[in-house]
Amino acid sequence: MREKRLLERIKYLSNNPEIRAGNDTGKLVDSVIAHLGKVFTTREGSVLTDLDYGIPDFAGLLRNYPDSSQEIVRTLKEKIGRYEPRLGSVKVKISFVDDSRLSLHFKIDTHVVSDEGNIPLTLQSVVGMDGTVLMTG
Repeated sequence: MREKRLLERIKYLSNNPEIRAGNDTGKLVDSVIAHLGKVFTTREGSVLTDLDYGIPDFAGLLRNYPDSSQEIVRTLKEKIGRYEPRLGSVKVKISFVDDSRLSLHFKIDTHVVSDEGNIPLTLQSVVGMDGTVLMTG
């Protein structure tokens, strides 16, 4: 059950008390992806218990592209490392720029650390012209 975050485990076990689960790598990867989605769709400063949780507004940085691209890469890597400790060796790089939509596309290469070994994981994310970050699998 290590593949789920604490509150997910509590909810799951309270709804299914008869289960004594082992490790499930599919659930682990799904939980990591779901949590990263939450981090990426939360605006930094909006969670009162942790004002650093989430992603800052990148709209201002996009106006300074390409000079700001490395700051965006650094910020995404830092947030992933801080809020998703189940990942190891996180690499974030720009995969392409969509000038017609004023968006930056990033590729995230990492691996999920599990008891059975490391599970490779590649994700795509997009920083839109409004500064929001969306993640695709």
